[in-house]
Amino acid sequence: MKKIKFNSSISNLILFLFLFVSCISGGQTNREKTNTEQNEENEWKTNLASDSVSWAENWIDDSSRTDSTQYKYENGSLRFWTEAESRQRPKITYKNRDFTTGQYFWRVYIPKMGMYERASVGAFLYHDGDHELDFEIGSGRKEVRESVNAQDDEVVMYLTSQEFPAHQSIHPIKTEQWYDLSMKLTETDDTKYFLEWFVNGDLIDSVKLEYGSEVQFGIHCSLENIQFMGDMYATQDHYCLFKSVGLKKL
Repeated sequence: MKKIKFNSSISNLILFLFLFVSCISGGQTNREKTNTEQNEENEWKTNLASDSVSWAENWIDDSSRTDSTQYKYENGSLRFWTEAESRQRPKITYKNRDFTTGQYFWRVYIPKMGMYERASVGAFLYHDGDHELDFEIGSGRKEVRESVNAQDDEVVMYLTSQEFPAHQSIHPIKTEQWYDLSMKLTETDDTKYFLEWFVNGDLIDSVKLEYGSEVQFGIHCSLENIQFMGDMYATQDHYCLFKSVGLKKL
């Protein structure tokens, strides 16, 4: 029987088509993995609050110095507000207060705020006054703003461990923007917490704490008129938006 001879150009074409199909299949698999990973990432960032039902069912009021509820779910976010010339501190906490290691997430909108006025957006973990870990964001006092060279379109962000140890760093951030705020609590070899603060996925600061999982936390969202955040009480109304809150267990 006479053997069939393939033209070299035909052989090359077949090889090219085989490699092309393989690349397409591999690319689809990689994209599917990427999409799956992205879905998992989005899920943990919203698993504590993401819509009107989850905010209402999972969170309880923890406000002070307010005569009425000063937060409301609208347009896809939980909106907090405070009134001018007040000392109002609207605040909510998650219904469980037994959180330890994990990565905590808040998606927050920071608007323009009155210069040097005592309004502070808070995303924080709280056990008591000594065991508190914070993002606190507001205009800041004049001397503080100058020390970090904050511009007119910026506010200051405090990253704080209240005690054990007392630790604080201050950073200017732009207003009228959404931010992904995250704290990651892991456990060291000697069973103490190690805390990392992230903003939009970037590590900003870290500190080893002097206590561990014997201290459990509640998760909080707030907009409070706090004295350290400004030189005077607010002369205008303030607001902020919380889009979602989440926790990745480690």
